[in-house]
Formats: sequence, C-alpha cells, structure tokens
Amino acid sequence: LKPGSDFGMAIAQALKITKKDYHELVKKFWFKRKLTAKEFAQVLLDETRSNEVSIDYLTDQILSPVGRHSLYPEVRRNLERLYKINKLVLISDTSSLGQQMFYDLQISKFFQRVYFSCEVGLTKEEGLYQVAFKDLRVKPQEVVVVGDSLEEDYYLPLRLKSQAILIDRNNKYPSQKSIKSLDELK
Repeated sequence: LKPGSDFGMAIAQALKITKKDYHELVKKFWFKRKLTAKEFAQVLLDETRSNEVSIDYLTDQILSPVGRHSLYPEVRRNLERLYKINKLVLISDTSSLGQQMFYDLQISKFFQRVYFSCEVGLTKEEGLYQVAFKDLRVKPQEVVVVGDSLEEDYYLPLRLKSQAILIDRNNKYPSQKSIKSLDELK
C-alpha cells in the first residue's frame, strides 16, 4: 500500500484492543471467509462486544486502503520475465478486499493459478500451501516460495521442505538472508 493512515491501529484503538489482537481477528475471520467490509466490521463488533464504535466507522477504516494499492516499480517487469520461464502461482492470506485489489492491479494473467485464503477457508499456517501443492500435483521440494512474511513465506515453506526466498525491501530482518527486489530472482 502507498503511505497512508494505519487503519489497523485505528480499528484496534476504536475497539480498545491491541493491534496484534486485531490482526488475529483478521486471520481468524476475514482471511478465511468471503466477507464484505461491512460484514467484517460486524464480526469485529460481535467478537469484541464493543458498543462504543459504529459499524460505519469500522467499515470506512476497513475500506481505507482501497485506491492505495500499487505494485513496486520492478514487479510487472519481473512477472513478465518470470512468467515466460516458470509456472507462477499466487498463494495469499487475504480478504475478499485484498483479492479484489489483486485483480484491480491486472496481473492475474501472469499466474497459472491463484489461491486465496478467503476462498479456500484456510490460511497458510492452516494448510493453504498444502492444498495448493496437492491441487497442482507438485511436491513441496519442487516449489520455490517467494514472499515478504518471515514466518508464513519463509520459515513455513522451509518446514514443508520447499525452497524459500524472503523479500525484505526495507531491511526489516537484517540478520536474515533475503533479497531486496524481484530483480534479484534468476
């Protein structure tokens, strides 16, 4: 996302929960179901038993990233390059909103298949990778996972016996071997 307000923090503060607890609710509910922003706002209100914040405020905060999504400068060029020599698959823990933003970026043509947690009903931690591997009829050791989450895109695939490459554009994990850009992929 392009720089903007920290909507996750705003939602957490309005609900009087920690940002970590908010992210746990996202993973538990929004990443595993096809919910609209308003439906997820209602889940947040129900789960936190909050009556001090309106559903409209939460819905507006949830929708605030819309229009702020964009690709890093080198992504399209590298997807075009990599698509010609590899089978690319997208496996993503995301909501229906994240799914729509992906399609808005018009890059789906580069992927042989896409697996969204909100469609499958499982996050990466719960077996989304395994569902994709089985569906694609590939062994984990035949797969290279490239992503920016240290746990879900690096350590988890390694535990599954896949190869993994961490993208760390902002040096968030300085002691971890990583790449800074898709330009570094062969």
